Amino acid sequence: MSLAEQVALFDRYLTSEKRAAQKTRETYMRDLNALVRFVVDQKLPDDAAKLDVRHLRAFLALKPEAREPATILRKVSAMRSFY
Repeated sequence: MSLAEQVALFDRYLTSEKRAAQKTRETYMRDLNALVRFVVDQKLPDDAAKLDVRHLRAFLALKPEAREPATILRKVSAMRSFY
């Protein structure tokens, strides 16, 4: 199963089982879909289980304008919930 498919399943989980707020879902999905694009662009393993800390740190460091502490914490929160 690809990372994009895994993220889609996580979105369904947030909606149906966790009953997350709409804003939480939107934010998590925006960040996780950015991770999917990063994985594809960097030709990294297309499976969440095969990504390691180095890959996730590289994703977090990707955009200089997105290095505000609140932004990084939000992305980490999305990834922690996903994993």
